[in-house]
Amino acid sequence: MWLISIVILSRNFFSHYLLKMELYKHHFVSLIIFLIGYSCMGILAFLADDFTIEKLPNFSFFILKYILIGLEDVLNKILLTNRFMLPHLLLFWRGLYNSGMLIILVLILKLAGIEIILRTNIYFYMIFIFLTFVFFFSSLITMEVIYIFSPQHVSFLNIVFQVCKLIFYRITNGYSLIIVICEIIVSVFMIFSTLIFSEIIIINKWGLNENTKAAFLIKEKQEFEDEIGITELMDNYEIEDEENEDGDKN
Repeated sequence: MWLISIVILSRNFFSHYLLKMELYKHHFVSLIIFLIGYSCMGILAFLADDFTIEKLPNFSFFILKYILIGLEDVLNKILLTNRFMLPHLLLFWRGLYNSGMLIILVLILKLAGIEIILRTNIYFYMIFIFLTFVFFFSSLITMEVIYIFSPQHVSFLNIVFQVCKLIFYRITNGYSLIIVICEIIVSVFMIFSTLIFSEIIIINKWGLNENTKAAFLIKEKQEFEDEIGITELMDNYEIEDEENEDGDKN
């Protein structure tokens, strides 16, 4: 849960520079709330002994991995938008590419003399098939969200999914109830911040609603109505002039 926050920050960073996403006041407020929650999650992870010096190489690897996942979502949005690809088609090509890379990796391991042991337990294969379907549908839903909305909307799904995993992990491994409660409270604030950033929740105070999509639509509607009103006034004025001219002639 602590490291998954890097995906969200990476996604916002690359969206700003690659998708040219403008950042407004409500975005910055959301990021401040999120960074405070991120820091609190790091402290709680340290208190729960999740982070140790011995695990630093693993953490470094996952930090790089999560940064690239954020970049991947932004690149997917570019392909879906600029290249007019459909979500299921993009998933198909990605799956084909990953399968090819997996075959090449297995061949390299075989040539290197590394033995690959496959389990024969039927329950292992049942769980593997089940998780494959879960991963497929979660990837499809994520791709659809990116296609219809934006990469930022995926952040909400990421945090909710990770919160459920975190709570299950803490409870099943007998962690302190205080840490679990604190992590749930902090997670709620982080979820709230992602909803503000993606404008699912709009705060109508302190100018946080001025540069949202809803506000832009209202401004466009008002400008359109004003243009129609001005056109009608001009038409009425021209009709009155014509009537006055006809009256003068008579």
